[in-house]
Amino acid sequence: MMERLVLLVASVIAAFLIASGQGHPTWARDKAKLCETMKPAHGASAQPNSTFPDFFSLNASAVAEEGGYYHVQLDALDKDVRILGYLIEARDACTGEILSGNWNTAQADQILSCNAKNGVNAVHHRPRKAPAVTQVKHAWVPLNSVTSLNFMVSVVHKKDLFWVKESIEVVPCKN
Repeated sequence: MMERLVLLVASVIAAFLIASGQGHPTWARDKAKLCETMKPAHGASAQPNSTFPDFFSLNASAVAEEGGYYHVQLDALDKDVRILGYLIEARDACTGEILSGNWNTAQADQILSCNAKNGVNAVHHRPRKAPAVTQVKHAWVPLNSVTSLNFMVSVVHKKDLFWVKESIEVVPCKN
């Protein structure tokens, strides 16, 4: 009887561990790869960047006040369009490197640690059961001074319809 109980408990634990990485296998197992590729593990190919749809609007701005916030906003412009998921990173506009900083969000979104030691992170969509949204707004504060900045955004409209590494320039590269 005791052997069956131990086997049952071990089976439940194993099932939990396997299931916890199934939603986004890449995100659960290899955060550094996700941060670099910005591609969700949906089993489909991303749409070409030249086809970013006009039913999404991507805007960014810098705030000159102390604290140096940079804002990024993604909107669904059609009443029938929803944002199922997204990933946003702040990158150096000249080198493409992910920049260190902090995301300030009032939404129930998640911070993805790309390299915690260096403060490099990204913000991505809300928990799996959260409803799709029509607008995403975030503020980002760099840990160091910024000489050039792009926000890179991957956006999921449907599980098999998404765009990867759409870019919006905030502080131009001066090379």
